[in-house]
Amino acid sequence: NGQWLFLHFTLSAGLNQLVRFPTRGDRILDLIFTTESNLVQCLDLGPKLETCDHETIMGSLLVQTPIEHNVKFWDFLKADYDQLMQALLFVPWEELMASVTDVEQAWSIFLSVLNPLLDRYVPVRTHSWSVSGRPHVIRLCKLAYLCHRRYKLTGLHSDYLKYLEASRLAQ
Repeated sequence: NGQWLFLHFTLSAGLNQLVRFPTRGDRILDLIFTTESNLVQCLDLGPKLETCDHETIMGSLLVQTPIEHNVKFWDFLKADYDQLMQALLFVPWEELMASVTDVEQAWSIFLSVLNPLLDRYVPVRTHSWSVSGRPHVIRLCKLAYLCHRRYKLTGLHSDYLKYLEASRLAQ
């Protein structure tokens, strides 16, 4: 039976299901699983989406360490296009593609030639950002959450408008 297999899997994986309130009618259909229950706080119903018959779930995730991202990309504005074009003109394309049998193979060969040339003639830049370095975003998300909770308690239109504004700012 499918439900028992699902239950067995979640229990054997050490997963805890955190949603304890109905999310569609009187049933709990939307689930959040974790092995670290203490990292998730303040789960509650969020605003209902117009195009969905399920409630949304909002909460807070406690992150102990900052999340950092380093994204490397080619800076095509500073590329040496003359050298790149010269290098591409001297590639023996017919010879490289002579034994190609499908488009995937052709694409793989093309990239194996192009990527080293891009590395050579287009400078690489790195853009770094960190979630912990954006405390204003975290504050705005918390504000939107608190405004929504207040609106659910009071039902006042003015509280709903505050929630909408806080949500817009958080995006």
